[in-house]
Amino acid sequence: MLPNGRSVLDTTVDPFRLFRYSSLLNMNSKDEQIVTTTCKIITLAQQQISSGDSLDDTNILSNEDSLKLASIITRKVWDRRFAVLETGNRFANQVLNVTITRLEQSDNLVPTQ
Repeated sequence: MLPNGRSVLDTTVDPFRLFRYSSLLNMNSKDEQIVTTTCKIITLAQQQISSGDSLDDTNILSNEDSLKLASIITRKVWDRRFAVLETGNRFANQVLNVTITRLEQSDNLVPTQ
């Protein structure tokens, strides 16, 4: 915290407090749901990893099989590189749509004081 009561991040992102009431920088219930759901997913993944079927350091695949598998996966990823790019573009589109929707919502009006 800085002496003026603002955090360093807050001062860096919005030094002149222009976006103080912007719905982009203030959490709403949907944001809280996303954070809660993400935390639950991470917790489940950690539990699955820690309590899942451990391999006890036994090698199921030989080195030769591991190389074959890596080669197959690499080929498949390379063949689908354009699909990965399209998925990235769709994700960016969704982020922009959510941003536009949040800006257009009526709850981003500056409160009167």
